Amino acid sequence: TLTLKGTGSFVYTYTGDADTAYANGNYTVNNAGVLNIEANVSIVASKGVAGDKFSHALYVVNNGNGGKVNFNSGLVNNDYGYAVRQLSNSDITVNGGEIKGSRAIWVQLPGNDATVAPQINLTINGGVLRSTGESEEYKLAVYSYNYGNDVSNVNIVVNDGIVDGDIALTGGTNKNSVENITIYGGQLTDVYSYGDADKAAKSIVIYGGTFAVDPSAYVAPKHYAIEENDVWTVHPYEVGAIINIDGVKAVVYSMDN
Repeated sequence: TLTLKGTGSFVYTYTGDADTAYANGNYTVNNAGVLNIEANVSIVASKGVAGDKFSHALYVVNNGNGGKVNFNSGLVNNDYGYAVRQLSNSDITVNGGEIKGSRAIWVQLPGNDATVAPQINLTINGGVLRSTGESEEYKLAVYSYNYGNDVSNVNIVVNDGIVDGDIALTGGTNKNSVENITIYGGQLTDVYSYGDADKAAKSIVIYGGTFAVDPSAYVAPKHYAIEENDVWTVHPYEVGAIINIDGVKAVVYSMDN
């Protein structure tokens, strides 16, 4: 068990060139145990500048097989790429603080065997996941990507917090299943899957929270999304509520249907 806390920062500096970093593991912390973060943690590249393509080489936290990370406070920052990589059979819980990078958390299933479904749990109870983006149109706060494994045991739960950037699912080669994501609250941008739309509609369930775009395709039964001032909020049904059904506004008159 490793706990990082106190003032100041924990920093790892990569001194190589951007184009030589890809095959190397460069992490401020490479975790396979229990890691508690309550301080500022970052990674820098002394020969690089922001915008260099370090995305697959520099991670502030690499959470490996069997690893558990609790983000409780502090700033986890990568100006050069992805802040956190979460690999198969690991748990991450975000309770507070801010995780910031071109992607905040990259959930990666590195295996290519479609008969294997690794267990991955990402739980967001608070704090901030902030994507600085790989482009203006491509800002992923959470991206789940597989090289062939089955993603049916990837579980993402959002209870609260700010997710500044998209949650994007089913990246990679195997699109036969979609990750399980359940959203109960928080401030989010958008949630979607690159997989089959019908499978995504069953695997993504939203009970609450606010969104920058219409999340109606994924709201839970007897829940609805309503827009006000360009913000969509998900609520449970109640008599008199104005809901949107296939683009048509309706009023809930009974809780029985």
